[in-house]
Amino acid sequence: MGALVALNLVEVYLVIARSRYHLRRCHLVVVLVVAAVQSAGLDVVRWSDDPRDWSRPGAVAIAQRVLLRLRPDAVVLLHDGGGNRRQTVQVLRWLFRALRAAG
Repeated sequence: MGALVALNLVEVYLVIARSRYHLRRCHLVVVLVVAAVQSAGLDVVRWSDDPRDWSRPGAVAIAQRVLLRLRPDAVVLLHDGGGNRRQTVQVLRWLFRALRAAG
């Protein structure tokens, strides 16, 4: 099922990319992608916090940003590709311990 969803999403992107309507294209893509994912019986999960770890602010800054905005239903986006992710990796073990201790 995952491959089928991915194929459909590529189709959606290609249709939109060829479109001459550029206004609110991002919103339209999101709506279409969400509809495709839901029609495949999958849930859509959006993140509630992006600590901007991709900007490499340092492990301490990443941890502070996550913990300052943390709430019980939070979904934190951390990046694992696109360059050096050493700072993100360094903070993960510490964050997991802190989150477990917080309950």
